Amino acid sequence: MDPITELAKMFKERDNKSYLGAQTGIITRLYPLEVRLNENILLNSSHLKQSRTFSNGLKEIGYKVILIPSGDMQQFYIIDVEV
Repeated sequence: MDPITELAKMFKERDNKSYLGAQTGIITRLYPLEVRLNENILLNSSHLKQSRTFSNGLKEIGYKVILIPSGDMQQFYIIDVEV
């Protein structure tokens, strides 16, 4: 592959990051808060930000929560409990 094509490919990979979108997780622990995102990802309180609706609402272990990732996917915002 010629250098110009390779450079264009690198720009395309850098600029076309996939967006994870809203996710559903399950509360596995309340204090400190832990949420399992899938089989391989366990989010702890350092990765989670809570909305006022969530932090003031009823929550129990096993409840499903709605998560929105930050742009760099290092933080997840818990917006509410799934009904």
